[in-house]
Amino acid sequence: MPQHTRLDVDENRDFQEKFWTFQRFAWAAMVLILVAALAGATGSGGPLAHATASGPGGSIDYPRIARWQAAERMIVRLPPDAAGTARIELGEAFARTFAIEDIEPQPSSSVATAAGHRYEFDLGDGPGEKRIILHLRAASPSPPVRVPARLGEASALPLRLVVLP
Repeated sequence: MPQHTRLDVDENRDFQEKFWTFQRFAWAAMVLILVAALAGATGSGGPLAHATASGPGGSIDYPRIARWQAAERMIVRLPPDAAGTARIELGEAFARTFAIEDIEPQPSSSVATAAGHRYEFDLGDGPGEKRIILHLRAASPSPPVRVPARLGEASALPLRLVVLP
């Protein structure tokens, strides 16, 4: 090779190829993190961030992956033929994980029990969808926890949730 076309640069080809390989893995990891965030694995939206637990007493839409100090909602849907009084019992782990800021409609009574908290609501007799909305805020970061929730006399529905920092 003629002397005037050659660069005088010290080059470590083995190191450069290892660095390029590391770069490709880092790019792939960043793409996976981005896809996980868009899917909701980091909380605050996406299909993985929320879940629904259903049973004969109704269904509960709850934040499966929440963010610390972020506002969340839990929606309890009762059967359309539900009338009279509805009862919701949430396990003690729920009270340690979330602070309830507001409930729509307001419960007619709320009682602390050995198993957690029980809320009772007057539904009235009108037809149509009956839903109760709990406005929540995560109290602190939490590892994955399983919280039992009971709608009326039905068996407990397991809510699995985690609060990320």
